[in-house]
Amino acid sequence: MPIFPQEGGGGGGIAGAITAGQVAYGDTVANSIAGDSAFRFNPATKWVKIGSATGTIDAPCHIRSNGSEQLRLETGTTFPLHMRGKNAIADEIGKIEFSTGNKNGIGRGGFVNIYTKVADNTQGTASTKRIVIDPDGWVGVGVLNTIWDLLSLKTAPTGFLTSAKNFTTAQVATTDDTITNLYTKTLTDGYVYNMTVTITARRTDGGAVENGTFTRQFKVYRDGGGATLGTVVTPWADDQLTMAATITVDTSGNDLRVRVTGEVAKSFAWFADVVYNTVFSEF
Repeated sequence: MPIFPQEGGGGGGIAGAITAGQVAYGDTVANSIAGDSAFRFNPATKWVKIGSATGTIDAPCHIRSNGSEQLRLETGTTFPLHMRGKNAIADEIGKIEFSTGNKNGIGRGGFVNIYTKVADNTQGTASTKRIVIDPDGWVGVGVLNTIWDLLSLKTAPTGFLTSAKNFTTAQVATTDDTITNLYTKTLTDGYVYNMTVTITARRTDGGAVENGTFTRQFKVYRDGGGATLGTVVTPWADDQLTMAATITVDTSGNDLRVRVTGEVAKSFAWFADVVYNTVFSEF
């Protein structure tokens, strides 16, 4: 019977040295390994840290670096990234945190940008339909360069990238008949705004039942000077149940103000939703 030789390890070896906790990788010299303090592994948790030689390893894959791009996922198939919570009950599928920064075209710090796919093998750009969250937590959806308020929506073509439909809310409490700002907005020069403000009020100090609803519509703009207010319209009568409150819309400098006046020795809670569109042409 022929006798075949037993297969086994070769006679060579691997040279090189690493310190505890480092991940070994092939060095530039053949048959040699190396390690780096910025590429570490925790054998107890099986977690790895890339890009930093300091600090603990705080996640299964912990990446920390000052580079501009920390993680890139590319694929030629359907899902570059698929995130799913266990049994679909995770509190947060994903969480992104940034430091605060400037907004509306002045700097780029603190933004979260989600771009839609433009076309195959095409990178998203500023004019791509997208979702943007700015440092204040305001959200912009669509083709827009400026987030004007809590929610800005935009579908207009090039030339109107700073025009949008906007939504926000405001609230204040009053305890007497002192005129009080409920909503204010600093206007941008060169823009015209068409606003509708809907206000709900309720007495909150345990006295008689008093409540009211109010609506105001108006134009306001800036064009080389301070805020200018057009005609303020009450599209239907105020509905006040034993209330005697008043609503005032005016301007101060570059600001629009919606102000409320309650009643002497009575506490009221006021809530407003504000809807407006704004137009500025880049042509």
